[in-house]
Amino acid sequence: MQDRYAIQQTLGTRLGRQTLLGYDHQAQQRVILKYLCFDEPVQSADIRRFQREIRVLKSLSHPAIPRYLDDFALQTAHYRGLMLVQSYIEGESLYQQIRHGRRFNEAELTQLAQQILEILCYLHQRQPALIHRDLKPSNLVLADRAHDVGQVYLVDFGLVQAAAEPAHVLMIAGTEGYRPPEQLGGRAVPASDMYCLGMTLIHLATGYHPTELPHQGLKILFAQELGDFSRPFKRWLRWLSEPRQERRPASAQEALQMLARAEEVFARRGPASVVYATLATRFRQQIQLFASLKPFGSKVQLIERDRALEVLIPSLALQWPAVYRALKLTLVGLIGLGGSSYGLVQLSLASVSALWRYGCLAGLLMASAIAVGRGLLKLLQQLKRSARIQLEPDILLVSYDTPAQPLEFVVNARKQDIYDIIFKPDASNLYLLLKRNRTRSRQLNYRLSAKALALDPDEMHWLSDLIAFWFRHSR
Repeated sequence: MQDRYAIQQTLGTRLGRQTLLGYDHQAQQRVILKYLCFDEPVQSADIRRFQREIRVLKSLSHPAIPRYLDDFALQTAHYRGLMLVQSYIEGESLYQQIRHGRRFNEAELTQLAQQILEILCYLHQRQPALIHRDLKPSNLVLADRAHDVGQVYLVDFGLVQAAAEPAHVLMIAGTEGYRPPEQLGGRAVPASDMYCLGMTLIHLATGYHPTELPHQGLKILFAQELGDFSRPFKRWLRWLSEPRQERRPASAQEALQMLARAEEVFARRGPASVVYATLATRFRQQIQLFASLKPFGSKVQLIERDRALEVLIPSLALQWPAVYRALKLTLVGLIGLGGSSYGLVQLSLASVSALWRYGCLAGLLMASAIAVGRGLLKLLQQLKRSARIQLEPDILLVSYDTPAQPLEFVVNARKQDIYDIIFKPDASNLYLLLKRNRTRSRQLNYRLSAKALALDPDEMHWLSDLIAFWFRHSR
């Protein structure tokens, strides 16, 4: 191919795609050839993903990620499609090692986790953040044994997605057993890779595929298989593998820091103040991450205060019934204003002796002017109405700010009084389920609507992640 590459072996095949071991005669080295075949049923989405993988690999430069070398289109008698050439890593995948009977102890898993998290830190800290979405033992290659466990490489970026990319609901990315629940809707965030890593480490530690382990709801019960592992490591592993996204580490950096402090943070006994202080410091450290992930061009403002965070949504969707009433009041006032003014002019020209008529018209003029003023004020209130969501260390406040009116609080709840936070997959609504609401309405099931807040799906996803992060982390 290209008078340069020779195919030596087929390493893997799936519908429309092949992974080949090749040889580069020009560079005189082995390479990996990834081939997207047009002769088999291929959808446009497959071509886009393949092209995205090429773009991503071109942009990456990390010692534990295969290097991009070349790409080209093929149109020959035997090959018709796209080809990606990347550096060859000599070694075995972790899946192959498990199949050969290898079991990893806690020290080895800790080393593996540290290496993988450092790779994910590199991906998650890019702008925008890159989510691998298919982290599993077969996509992790263990190479030279320069240290105890060996050097780990992360391969196969076929499902990589930028955090800022819109979700494709019909696209289910990832592999069963390792895929977090949120990816069933096509959506992924840095915490999604944390779940994949948790499932991968559980597989390496137990020797069982995650689907072979007992379940309790969406939770996988694995602790009974890790009798020789320490309690802090098992609790750290449980943290990574939480089915609910908001209960997992928000980033690889956070997971890496907590792994280094597992004995201190995840021990059963110990000063609660140490745990709480550790969790509290993470809140401030993650604010910059959320600020960087805010959708481009969003009008939402994120304001950090001394011990709180405020989300300001400056202009809400118009409430058309209220706008209609304001316009009606203004129009009636203007008609009355015009009629009474005309009547006063005519009356003053005809006769000034009819004082009682003059008084009536003057009163109508004043009432009409007041009506116009009230109508315009109500219209201004609709145009300038804003929403505020305040995330204090232990209190959630939701309020609406309307010009010339006192602040209207609709939610005032302590964190301990929040039963759950539910986000609809279609990004239409965010529900706050409360045990107690310390406002006048006392509403226990409050809905934040994307339509009412005038937010698009990406903004709603971002807002949901931020509130969920506060719900889990703040103290």
